[in-house]
Amino acid sequence: MSILAAKFIDLVFTRILQKITSKTKTDLDDRIISLLHKPIFYSLFFVGISLATEVLYLPKTINFIIIGLIKTLAVMIWAGTGLGFINLILKWSTESKRNIRIIQTHTLPLFDNLGKIIIISAASYFILLSWNIDVTAWLASAGIIAMVLGFAAKDTLANLFAGIFIMADAPYKEGDYINLD
Repeated sequence: MSILAAKFIDLVFTRILQKITSKTKTDLDDRIISLLHKPIFYSLFFVGISLATEVLYLPKTINFIIIGLIKTLAVMIWAGTGLGFINLILKWSTESKRNIRIIQTHTLPLFDNLGKIIIISAASYFILLSWNIDVTAWLASAGIIAMVLGFAAKDTLANLFAGIFIMADAPYKEGDYINLD
């Protein structure tokens, strides 16, 4: 039953959005809708399954495992969609002749890796929360470790950020010569 409800709501949702996006000039919104199709369907399907487990009055441990698996799968599906969204936006910004100064072909790997790190970190956080694991101590420990590493490797981190800013500004092009004393 939840499959039919998810399919129906997903169909209505995508039809309405496709009518709205058919009036735009770019195909970016069409690609975003096709990207959102799968996670919306599965989210609605998982809501139906979780409601069914509540109605069945299963033992607490089995109910906890089923709900935890459902939440984990939902987080993983949305994380995959987030990764696809980042790739889509980065590809769109370089393919079209947008004047986005910071996103250029040589800075694409930086933004790609940064987006992947953020999405995978957020997905890991939400997966731990879906299993009722308290992450407060882990986050506090990570903050302390980051502060210690920041002080210990401040020169290395300064050089890393200087390299990132040089890469973003692109004052040097391939084939340029740099004369040092």
